[in-house]
Amino acid sequence: VKIYQDLDTCPGQKYTLTYAWSPRGGYASAMDVYWGDELVASHLGNTSGWTLETHTVTGDGLSTQLAFIETGPADSFGMFLDAVSVTKCDVTCP
Repeated sequence: VKIYQDLDTCPGQKYTLTYAWSPRGGYASAMDVYWGDELVASHLGNTSGWTLETHTVTGDGLSTQLAFIETGPADSFGMFLDAVSVTKCDVTCP
């Protein structure tokens, strides 16, 4: 399963990507997060519990694809995902 959105971006502009994820309790869950062609993070687990992630990413063109790809077993019990946000960084971006 792949969930994605193509976002309008500026080349070289930094953005803050935030999202929350949780494994499905009792099931092996795994998910990769991509910003364009760059692997931003890989998550895996089998114990439920929300984790908030924050990453700084850079626009690589006038459009950049943000993708969440389920990489766990094909058992229909994938990772939970919530609160996805992408905002343009100011000077104080981490």
